[in-house]
Amino acid sequence: MMSVQTVNTTPCKPGFDLTPAMPAHLAVGRILQNLFDTMQANEAGIAEDVDTECLHNFRISVRRTRSALARFKSVLPQQIVQQFRPEFTWLGNVTTPPRDLDVFLLAFDTYQQALPSCMQEDLKPYRLLLQHKRHVAQKKLIKHLHSARYLRLKQQWCETLEQGLSEAFEPTEIAVIALARKCIGKQFRQVVRQGAAIDRHAPAQDLHDLRKSCKKLHYL
Repeated sequence: MMSVQTVNTTPCKPGFDLTPAMPAHLAVGRILQNLFDTMQANEAGIAEDVDTECLHNFRISVRRTRSALARFKSVLPQQIVQQFRPEFTWLGNVTTPPRDLDVFLLAFDTYQQALPSCMQEDLKPYRLLLQHKRHVAQKKLIKHLHSARYLRLKQQWCETLEQGLSEAFEPTEIAVIALARKCIGKQFRQVVRQGAAIDRHAPAQDLHDLRKSCKKLHYL
């Protein structure tokens, strides 16, 4: 008899159970598995559009996976990085439009109330336009999450993680605390260098690049 599975539509955040002395390759495998589990746990909530936090938490897991693929090269074989990094970049890109619109709409009342009371009603048509754009973006996202590309990514990533603790990842004696210090220190120094080079005449692109570097540091 087929069992009935309950679909989880509650936003789910990643959480990690690591110890400082854990071998880095085991810790990275556990981190990536947890992020993947969190992605899948939020899929139903995204599909049913029950809470904007589902997409937000999904994207956090995607970003952290991308960060791990970029920063933990001493643990992850080059073949895995080359295969999956572009796919998770694609996944991040296709989830961006609906999330950007979510953020705008969630803050819309604040923007509206910042206007003089006689002008606040003038923004109603704009809210309707954003809601329509968000509806269209949501439908496109659902198509992506049902696409052959996404299903293939999930299957291949799942298979990689299942063998990751023994075959796919490079065994190493370095502890995860040492790897974390190395990666965080390197990214922090980059942030400091970029920040020190910015003055009041700096172009907007420099500030944008600094913000991206800070986000990379945050996701480590």
